[in-house]
Amino acid sequence: MTARANILVIDDELGIREGCKRALTPQGFSVDTARDGSEGLEKIRGGSFDLALLDVMMPGISGLDLLSLIREHDPGIVCIIITGYATVPLAVNAIKQGAYDFISKPFTVDDLLMTVNQGLERRKLLMETKRLQKIEAEARQLASDKARLEELEKSKAAFIRLVTHELQSPAAAVQSYLQLILDGYVPPEKTREYVEKAAARAREEVTLIGDLLELGRLRELKDRGQIAPIRLDDVLRKALEPLEAQASQKGQRLHVEIAPGVPPVRGVANEFKSLWSNLIGNAIKYTPEGGAVTVSLRTDGQQVIGQVRDTGIGIPPEARDRLFTEFFRAENAKASSLRGTGLGLVIVKQVVETAGGQMWVESEVGRGSTFTFLLPATVEEAAAPAPVVEVVQEPRAKLRIIAKSAMPAFVASLMEHYEVVGPVAKNTQFDFGPITDPRDLRLDYDTTILPPKKYLLPQRETLFTFKTEGQAATPVFDAAPRIIFGVHTCDLHALRLLDAVFATGQRDEHYLRRRAATLIVALECLAPCDSHSFCKSMDTLSAADGFDLHLVDLGDAYAVEVGTPAGEALLARQGAAHPATADDVGRLNKALSEKWTRFPYRLDFDAGELPSLMAMSVKSPLWGELGERCLACAACNLVCPTCYCFDVRDALSLDGATGERIRTWDSCQLDEFAAVATGENFRESRAARQRHRFFRKGKYIPEMHGELGCVGCGRCARACLVKITPVGVWNALYAEHSESAGGGEKGKR
Repeated sequence: MTARANILVIDDELGIREGCKRALTPQGFSVDTARDGSEGLEKIRGGSFDLALLDVMMPGISGLDLLSLIREHDPGIVCIIITGYATVPLAVNAIKQGAYDFISKPFTVDDLLMTVNQGLERRKLLMETKRLQKIEAEARQLASDKARLEELEKSKAAFIRLVTHELQSPAAAVQSYLQLILDGYVPPEKTREYVEKAAARAREEVTLIGDLLELGRLRELKDRGQIAPIRLDDVLRKALEPLEAQASQKGQRLHVEIAPGVPPVRGVANEFKSLWSNLIGNAIKYTPEGGAVTVSLRTDGQQVIGQVRDTGIGIPPEARDRLFTEFFRAENAKASSLRGTGLGLVIVKQVVETAGGQMWVESEVGRGSTFTFLLPATVEEAAAPAPVVEVVQEPRAKLRIIAKSAMPAFVASLMEHYEVVGPVAKNTQFDFGPITDPRDLRLDYDTTILPPKKYLLPQRETLFTFKTEGQAATPVFDAAPRIIFGVHTCDLHALRLLDAVFATGQRDEHYLRRRAATLIVALECLAPCDSHSFCKSMDTLSAADGFDLHLVDLGDAYAVEVGTPAGEALLARQGAAHPATADDVGRLNKALSEKWTRFPYRLDFDAGELPSLMAMSVKSPLWGELGERCLACAACNLVCPTCYCFDVRDALSLDGATGERIRTWDSCQLDEFAAVATGENFRESRAARQRHRFFRKGKYIPEMHGELGCVGCGRCARACLVKITPVGVWNALYAEHSESAGGGEKGKR
């Protein structure tokens, strides 16, 4: 190991750099040097090093900051701090933050070699441990795969038995009818009746075989045909031709609603035809004569929604969980004497899921059923495809254009009827504040100190006033009309989460009334705020709803998407906006597609894996390390757009006759947050509070509300004095479990 070890010496003193190099090179080490933290970090990221010697005191990036960045890049690099006598306490602090050891100036060659060799031995042991862990993980994976294969074999055998039974039933019936005729047991006048029965069961057999072949082809994902952008409205119209005749024979009303401009979806045309045929065919089959079947196709944001609604027999609640399993038919369907293979809905679900969508059913026995599916919309492929999102397909009635020169007058018109708050300059930073002059509104801002949530959940508010005599209380509600102007999309996602939080369970009327009186004018982010933002990793880079108006900067003008009737009314009041032209839509498409490439992914994995990653990380040693670093200053919570912890206290007047109940922001990172009246503290250590914070964002909130509790705005990373960042923590946890599970895929998003 020592003969091949790569060592990097980072020190602003030439003598230290060259002295270390002259001492280490004859021992067989490969030694490189860097004169400051920036050059050292560049070399770390561009090379492969086993050990780094860091000067704790350097201009620019200090040794402590560089230590954190090195560990974020590669936790396996052994870091040794070089320090003078006066900075030994800093070196000890560095060891708490992950450094292996420190060496004090001046030092001898022997001191240097001993410390370096011990550090490399430490790395060797760590690498060997990881190798053994990888072998153990592979063994566990093999055992798991073996068990899974055995289960699949059992499922396959059970499926074959079921298929055999289903195929035998109609074949046996056909044979029985024909044998009765051949043996002379059927009178001549009934021969045709029995032949027709045999023919019907034969058709049932052919249909069943066809469905089995279709299902098998879909599940193998082989020879599926040409995958391409498909227009579901065209496929629907072709599928309707034979189905209209079936509905007409039963005297049913077959109504079709196709919204204009439905974008294509990716898939195979024949599969989508099968989807429509099965859903509409089932609706016609199980709807009595004179009933109605309604088919609709529309768009909602970036999704295409298809729906088939009938007034048929409905599906019992106990049957819905098994509705999409092979050969299953509800009892009322069996009792209807209408035959079916029990595979149609299985095929439909497979088609939808193969195309990246989802589906569900709502039903009431005796009143009918509604089957709904969602598929991701796509755009027509260009000659040189590039990542494009939020592309508008054509000029839309709800898309407007406002010239930048007209924006001050527009804002002024809003100020006549609303309190308008938005980003304003605050020294060298920005923050949301009241707009008294439209020229103060800064839509070119990068990020704000505090999120716009402070106008919906104030830092301090009176919930109610009371009188001690008679215990009479009077609620205090602040629901003045307000517009929050210029909300970035990450903050928009945060507000949507808070809306769900305060409307779930015990509703918070103070928040909800304030929210109902507030209009949101969103602003598309076309470039990252800074290196701390990681909204692309958290899938909050764009938003399809949650706003009344949505602005996109086109250079000399803003494209304005109308999200609600209230937003439409805002535009109509001043009259500065005009409908978008085809040229405007082209500029919008260009701005949105170019924007996507400017934002980097910063997590090493898909954020959707966070709940399961957190569940595996309860006992991670990282929490102890974070607890040692954390100052419990609460800055991370106070700037977070999704934190909603608060404290409630009563304030009495001097005479004790009246008072008010006051709510203020609070933080789970404060030492006394989890303390109770009996003296216990349920999260006494800072390590426990750090773990709670990240579990809250990555596991608890997604489980309660279906959305991650972090939107990637980066405010907490900017505010933290000891550089604890969500990206650093989550990537470190992912690295822990990737190594223990045999590596995992690097570079996932």
